[in-house]
Amino acid sequence: MKILEFEAWTDDWFARKASGKWETAPEYGLARRGVICLQDHGYPASFRNLKIKELPRKAGSEVSLFNGRDLSGWEAYGTEKWYVDPQGLLVCESGPDKQYGYLATRAYYDDFDLTVEFRQLANGNSGIFFRSFIEPPVKVHGWQCEVAPRGNDTAGIYESYGRGWLVQIPDEKESLLKERDWNTLRLRVEGDHVQTWLNGEAMADLHDAKIGAAQGRIALQIHDGGGIRYSGATSASRHSDHPNPTAKQIESHGNQPQKLSENGGCRHALHHRPAVGAGRPRTHRPERPAHQGHHRRRRHRPQQLPLHQYARMPAGSHLRCGQRPPPERRGLGRRKFGQTLKTYHFYRDLITDPNVDIVHIATPPHWHGIMAVEAAKAGKDIWCEKPMTRTIGEGKRVVEAVRRYGRIFRLNTWFRFADTFYGLGTTVEPLKKLVQSGMLGWPLKVTISGATGFTWKFYWVGREHLEPQPVPAALDYDLWLGPAPAKPYNAHRTHQTFRGYWDYDGGGLTDMGQHYMDPVQYLLGKDDTSPVKIEVDAPQQHPDAVGIWRRIVYTYEDGCQIVLEGEGFESSGKVPYIEGPLGKVYKGFECTIPDVMNKLAEMPDPEPQRTDFLACVRKREHFALDEVKGHRSSTLVNLGACALRLNRTLHFDPDAQLFIGDDAANRLIDQPMRSPWKI
Repeated sequence: MKILEFEAWTDDWFARKASGKWETAPEYGLARRGVICLQDHGYPASFRNLKIKELPRKAGSEVSLFNGRDLSGWEAYGTEKWYVDPQGLLVCESGPDKQYGYLATRAYYDDFDLTVEFRQLANGNSGIFFRSFIEPPVKVHGWQCEVAPRGNDTAGIYESYGRGWLVQIPDEKESLLKERDWNTLRLRVEGDHVQTWLNGEAMADLHDAKIGAAQGRIALQIHDGGGIRYSGATSASRHSDHPNPTAKQIESHGNQPQKLSENGGCRHALHHRPAVGAGRPRTHRPERPAHQGHHRRRRHRPQQLPLHQYARMPAGSHLRCGQRPPPERRGLGRRKFGQTLKTYHFYRDLITDPNVDIVHIATPPHWHGIMAVEAAKAGKDIWCEKPMTRTIGEGKRVVEAVRRYGRIFRLNTWFRFADTFYGLGTTVEPLKKLVQSGMLGWPLKVTISGATGFTWKFYWVGREHLEPQPVPAALDYDLWLGPAPAKPYNAHRTHQTFRGYWDYDGGGLTDMGQHYMDPVQYLLGKDDTSPVKIEVDAPQQHPDAVGIWRRIVYTYEDGCQIVLEGEGFESSGKVPYIEGPLGKVYKGFECTIPDVMNKLAEMPDPEPQRTDFLACVRKREHFALDEVKGHRSSTLVNLGACALRLNRTLHFDPDAQLFIGDDAANRLIDQPMRSPWKI
């Protein structure tokens, strides 16, 4: 008996997928390969007689990505305006935020051969993303084939929110780019092999296992302002044997094929103005920052990261926690920036270097506290990634050291003062204005959930009973562990999956918690205090491997609450982000208070914040998110982690920063460090 039949990737299928519980997970269900799993949702379940018959694959088909009439087959992200003009050109213009914008294919394309014609009329950079997806509202994941002014690596390959540059273009090939004229760019992706050509000349040729394992969309990007114009595109997920790199006759396993446009190819003119940090800078600033760390670093918006130019250098002033860079990246920094760059194996050599003024700490969190304290003692100003520290006690030591040695500290999460706040669909500023107006009443409850636009990355879970493995020759594992307990090496314990282990981090809660909760702390005016009660609903956690959780509730002394809902355990129906006795606020700043925008216009704006870190360094002024505020929002994260590990309600004294009547919980505040490490 046939129970269910449907056709995937049709308009009806996408409409159904975008409704209900998967609305905030737009990539869910799009993968074209994967595993089959059985699920038990907490009740007894039995399975038997499991059989599967693999069906023959469909033959490839010709695909046009743009039909010259409308945006069928595409999805826009951000507030930039994408439309088709009367001449059949796909146009992008600045929206109200004048920030990043993406137009992505609805379909996934794995293996393909894409030809693009582009012309750049102003300084700035753009790109064509492949095997990528966009996390709403405008955070891209994947790989970019660069389109930029001469001298900035057009046709190079860049990994967003990850390893950064994978292939940069030699200086002698930069002259191949025709300025203010049409250029032809070809991008070919097959398995783990990526190749690019510019005006018929080979540019990049890369084999990369991570790319080979990925799937995703093709996306067009605009930075801040201006317009990108397109007249058509062809793509394939199975390569043609046609020798012409601009060939239109190509095959595809992509879904939703569109009719091939008349002119084929793809044209775009970049009219946007230059943006600090938008390109891949080759110049230096007067301040001399140094970077220490070896885990994934985000590609920051220039407004938040004036240090962007050197914080993302491939190898300059770089500690890699005892690990040498992979062969394809060794020497990239010096080749790109000259002999002024210096690399270090041991972080203390970096922070004691008199040529370094600012230290950027981007290591796994178990290193943050030690490095920040020692950097402060060495007279360095500090830019630290989130979470600020792995324990509450380490955070207290950082605050003390920064104050004692008169340093300037910045924690690198920025939503309290800039950027659309993830899937909430608004910046924080109008929410702050509404809260401080009193129109919602008091106390307030804030719900951070997939239902309100936030996901908790439950894929950051650890594995129990890891088998010991040989330590790679390039890794100084003892140094990587540092203050963490000595445990046998396993690849899943390090590299990009360390977040799943309590010794180094705390899963999705500690990865995203400070991003999500620091703005809430700001909204509620709690920068100088902490909750008094923490309640958890979760399975018992493994002592080593981080697991999932269902719900965490923080309650402040005045009754305000922050409620976290785990992935798959969200409240049903329409859930308010902020709820008070007099009103509610939902995603998109939808508010139950009548005429709220006109009423807000009459209210005073929030106090201005210092958001230029370099200016703060020069003037010796506190940054908007300094060590004190950062410690309090890091404490939110760590309070939740303590309650999860003990699996019970905890009571906390926000002044003494100790748990009340709970010795086991207090032992988690100041956890022992492996000798000889100490703060």
